[in-house]
Amino acid sequence: TFQHLIFDMAKQINPQNYKDLVKMYVSRHFVTEGNIIESRNHATVMPIDEVDKDRNKSLTAMRKSMIDDSEALCMVVIGGKTKRPNIPPGIDEEIKLAKSRGLPVFLIGSAGGRTAEIAAEMDSADWNQNLNDLSLEFKQELMISLDYSARANDILDKMGL
Repeated sequence: TFQHLIFDMAKQINPQNYKDLVKMYVSRHFVTEGNIIESRNHATVMPIDEVDKDRNKSLTAMRKSMIDDSEALCMVVIGGKTKRPNIPPGIDEEIKLAKSRGLPVFLIGSAGGRTAEIAAEMDSADWNQNLNDLSLEFKQELMISLDYSARANDILDKMGL
């Protein structure tokens, strides 16, 4: 959903090496070789092989590869599909994988989708699940703020980048 926005931002930040700024994980279950080649015009593409021609297994393999990337420092969660019959929300699995790896997780709830649902659930439970070591005020600001650029800078600052 957000990939072209991310591609454009990378081009603005570093017009000469923008492809190196974005690492894009894709599952071969969903994309063709042509899609992969096209995406390489914008990013470093990491195609993950399909698993048993199974959608969920293929998505899990892609998510594990993405989160296990040695350069991953945190997980920023935006949007995401909400609960649907027989299809678990992917963001739930991604958060679980990030937590198991010890990566801090930042929920940008104002963008809506499953992230907004999770942020609202956590807010109503006083953020008793520790997704990151930041203040309650900061977590709530991420949940409601529409100033995505400022929040991105805040997260980068918190990560020491």
